[in-house]
Amino acid sequence: MTPHLPARTFHGFTGECAIPAAYLSFSEAEKSVKRDNRFRIGLVIVLIIGSFWSLWPTVRMSLMDPQDRQDMQELHPDRWRDLEDRAIQLGLDLRGGMHLVMEIDLESLPPDARSDAQERFARIIRNRIDQYGIAEPIIQTQGRDRVIIELAGVSNPEAARDLVGRTAVLTYNLLKSEEILADLLHRMNRTLREGLLAGSIDRERIGWHVVSQDEDLFSGIAGLDSTAADSTAIPEQPLNYYLLQDPRSPEVVWAEERKMAWIDSILALPEIARLVPEDATVNWAMWADERFSTTDVNYRELYLLEASPIVTGDDLEDAQVTIGAPSDPRAAGQPVVNFRLNTEGGRKLMRVTRVNVGQRMAIVLDSRVAVAPVIEDALGRDARITGIGDMDEARNISITLRSGALPADARIVENRTVGPSLGADSVRSGTMSTLIGLIAVIFFMIAYYRGSGLIADTALFLNILFVLAVLAGFGFTLTLPGIAGILLTVGMAVDANVLIYDRIKEELRSGKTIRAAVEAGYANATSAILDANITTLITALVLYQFGTGRSGVSP
Repeated sequence: MTPHLPARTFHGFTGECAIPAAYLSFSEAEKSVKRDNRFRIGLVIVLIIGSFWSLWPTVRMSLMDPQDRQDMQELHPDRWRDLEDRAIQLGLDLRGGMHLVMEIDLESLPPDARSDAQERFARIIRNRIDQYGIAEPIIQTQGRDRVIIELAGVSNPEAARDLVGRTAVLTYNLLKSEEILADLLHRMNRTLREGLLAGSIDRERIGWHVVSQDEDLFSGIAGLDSTAADSTAIPEQPLNYYLLQDPRSPEVVWAEERKMAWIDSILALPEIARLVPEDATVNWAMWADERFSTTDVNYRELYLLEASPIVTGDDLEDAQVTIGAPSDPRAAGQPVVNFRLNTEGGRKLMRVTRVNVGQRMAIVLDSRVAVAPVIEDALGRDARITGIGDMDEARNISITLRSGALPADARIVENRTVGPSLGADSVRSGTMSTLIGLIAVIFFMIAYYRGSGLIADTALFLNILFVLAVLAGFGFTLTLPGIAGILLTVGMAVDANVLIYDRIKEELRSGKTIRAAVEAGYANATSAILDANITTLITALVLYQFGTGRSGVSP
């Protein structure tokens, strides 16, 4: 007996016909499936386009010959750094470089100085490596007395070992007045322009030509003209295309971090370097200033300091972070760094600061200015730094102050150097093994599963594409174990397809239709697929927790 199906009536020109509701529901379900499929296909297309965009810098770098790389590095360092930053980062074992493990002799330190000695040591190393110009260094703490340092792409291991092994130098220096700074910049601009006109200074080497004449990036030094008649003319004040001056702090100039290398190359020119007074020194700030930095551009201060320090780190006894008392009008509720000098250091600081109230004094660690506060009163053995933005900044300043007092009792317990040729061999071997594994899996899937295998291979390609795009897009570092992981992914990425396809075969052999077999294959294989991926995720979390060091340094 045919069951009675409720009907809906459709009125047409030729009469009416009854359409069963069951058929109508099936039609709506098909439309819903089609909508879902369109969304999924659109999402996949967007991800593919995004992946190619993310991987383009990597592809471009791999296609460049050595001469093109060298030309871009020398003539367009900003573009090269941007390209390098956006490409997949290669680890020490692939790029070549140096791996050091340094052990701090905590027993040589006073008990109250041992708790953060490791972090202070790591901060010194971070500051020095930043000055050395090494990209993407890895600095991690291990245990309570070891620091791991990995420097990829280091071409001079001996210089790098000397860099991380020498004693920290901490000094307190007065800033030169704004009049002296303005006069120096005037003379530098004039000398630079004359050298460019005479051809004794190569404009390509100092890089001012890369700045567009109509690019409104800098306000320029107050009172100086930096305009040019056209894009090929040498401007009246060429240095002003790099520097700006804060009207509230005219004794300091600023520059974009990406242009620091160009400014250093200008300051290193013999005709420019001799203009700096013998009793002065030029120093960059240790960190970018967050007040003026944006998501795209970071700014760094450039200071003109007295060459002779008032006191040094040898005179420092302690530095601690506190919160200003409510009764303190200058620092109520704000972070304050209190530091104490020895008796001789206190006398020297008192003698200088009492005649320089209102001036700024820089605290310099390894030639980088950590902070340059205003001298509000005559300072003695006990002094403090106020006007600090937050507790993190106060803590950084405190650690920096005490870094100068850190003994040099740290020894290298492990030293491994990987040559660039060995790294290149690892890249070639890893790439070849991945390709061989990929080809083997592709042929197996097509030979065993025919058309379904081809679908699985397409998904496999997308899987690898997305993995590489994530590596490039998020700035992750690719290492030799990472290549092994990608090769393992090639095999594991099709295991779900194997489970599903074999289950579909079993359902077909039992007499089910193709549609029913496919539905049963996906439904019954889901639990096994989830089990495999959940156990893999658990393993990954355990490896992440116990297989990596805890970073002891903030960038």
